[in-house]
Amino acid sequence: MSTSSPLEPSAATPDSPSPGPTRLGLAAAFVLLFWGVVLGVKTFSPGSYAHFMTTFIGPMVLALLMLIWWLALSGLNWRERLAGPLLTALGGLAIVPLVDKSMKMGVLMFAMPVALSAAVVWLFLARRTRPLPRTLGLAVVLFFCWSYYTLIRIDGLGGDLKSEVSWRWDATKEERFLAERSQAATGFAMKLPPVGPEDWPEFRGPQRDSRLTGVKIATDWNAQPPKLLWKHRIGPGWSSFAVVDDFAFTQEQRGEDEAIVCYYVPDGAEVWAHLVPGRFWEVVAGAGPRATPTYHDGRVYAFGANGLLVALDANSGRELWKRNVQQETAAVTPQWGFSASP
Repeated sequence: MSTSSPLEPSAATPDSPSPGPTRLGLAAAFVLLFWGVVLGVKTFSPGSYAHFMTTFIGPMVLALLMLIWWLALSGLNWRERLAGPLLTALGGLAIVPLVDKSMKMGVLMFAMPVALSAAVVWLFLARRTRPLPRTLGLAVVLFFCWSYYTLIRIDGLGGDLKSEVSWRWDATKEERFLAERSQAATGFAMKLPPVGPEDWPEFRGPQRDSRLTGVKIATDWNAQPPKLLWKHRIGPGWSSFAVVDDFAFTQEQRGEDEAIVCYYVPDGAEVWAHLVPGRFWEVVAGAGPRATPTYHDGRVYAFGANGLLVALDANSGRELWKRNVQQETAAVTPQWGFSASP
């Protein structure tokens, strides 16, 4: 006659009233420590290297700690020990082809910590439940956690590394810009004077040191707040501005074209725009050119994210010549696109 007790773990079946997870406090500590560190760094050091590394590496550390807990320390029967990590991993892999392209990295950096945290909360709530419904409930919880991230997109990151999140079916800012913008430039005649001491003709200024001597800025904005003169949308990109006299030159994305654009500084009106076929996009920084145009001797030189170097007449935007640097040098397009300002 067998002497084993039906209450012993060795006699438990997948749906027997076995004890729930043990050392659940340790799993909760991992989750709380992760969120504490991430939110702490985000609050007290936003936009820093520590913030970036915490956001990027933290989820992987949490996943490793949770895997160790699940397999070695959870006290669950072997089926649940395997089911937990397997369901989590399969859910993450399943949504990769379904998420918006801007969320490819977000599956790891944002979705995975939420899914792991929700799993711990569920295990706490269902700690006295039978193994089978506990596992089925975990599958449902993970399904909803992972599925949420198929519904959103990231429109970009601010300087504080804060993500701008939208529903993926909403129009993007670029789409709103293209729908709202006037299709015709002002077309008024330009005649740019020689570059003066107050002009900013290229990236980071005339000496490329972000300095302009002989001018002062009122820095007490409480006493002398700046006044908004005008604003309007422009296309996405990472270009800054080259400014000569009353005209500002920049690069931006307009649908499937890169645009080199001249704006009139007093009112922001578009003077001319030269379109070059080509679109560059990558998951961290989004769409658009990366470089800043350079003004020199009546010409504007612009380098696109796909490697096209263009020279334009600064007064009219007429193309003078262009060279495809990427093709001529057989260079591999960098992960972040060509970014060198001429």
